[in-house]
Amino acid sequence: MGFFSWECKCCGESMKEGRAWMGDVVIVGDDHSVVRGRYDGYGRVESRMGEVEIVEADGHFACYHAACYKIAGKPEYTGPSGSANDQGCGESEIEPKSLEDVEAIKSRRVQRDIDRKEAARVAMAEIRAGYEARGEPVPEWLA
Repeated sequence: MGFFSWECKCCGESMKEGRAWMGDVVIVGDDHSVVRGRYDGYGRVESRMGEVEIVEADGHFACYHAACYKIAGKPEYTGPSGSANDQGCGESEIEPKSLEDVEAIKSRRVQRDIDRKEAARVAMAEIRAGYEARGEPVPEWLA
């Protein structure tokens, strides 16, 4: 099984194994338990208490980067974190020191999502144009 991850409830970026501050995480369970440690990229957090298998919690947890958790005022459980589209392998951000830094991270994330969607739209249009130029029927998935 390859890398996978969840989004930080504060900044929206994924937990990233081996990526400095983005790998230092806080997991808040729906039972209000709190685990602090290092994310390994495979659904486990290495904490002082040992290894915690968060994948087994079946989505009953919220993930935070430790820096974001501190900036957000150590929030309680407010619902589960979403699965990260980048599987924990995306771009790394500069560690936030304030809420303004967190907002800047969110803004860059939104722009990256817009850019990816536009690139996908352009690629699909080019593929569709290729079918049309050859006089071939356009597959249903491209329609």
